[in-house]
Amino acid sequence: MNSGRSFYAGLLEALTQVMGTATGYLYDHGPRVAHLGRLIGEEMGLSERDVAELMFGAVLCDSGMIWLAEDAWENPVAHLDRSTRKRVQLHPIRSEAAVTAIPQIEGVAPLVRYHHEWWDGSGYTQTG
Repeated sequence: MNSGRSFYAGLLEALTQVMGTATGYLYDHGPRVAHLGRLIGEEMGLSERDVAELMFGAVLCDSGMIWLAEDAWENPVAHLDRSTRKRVQLHPIRSEAAVTAIPQIEGVAPLVRYHHEWWDGSGYTQTG
């Protein structure tokens, strides 16, 4: 990771700590998903750089949740009222916009944008 990416790694750590203050499902979610992504990426034989990108994407995928009220952080989507659920379902787009604004990590934008998409297309990535 070059020095520019090291800077953003520090910012990423700070963001992870903010999101880690949630008491619901987001608590420690990013680091856990990043760890699983690392294990899967290594098992797949991905390069060190690709594994790092996968880990960045895993931690950043829910960064768009920061714009939501804590009730959205605290509960699974299935337990939210219709209005809150719609706002939660837009977080991949917000997360993607934040990532795209940082040239050093914009390559993870597709991972962030489509992290709630299912193989069969039944996920909830929506258009902005």
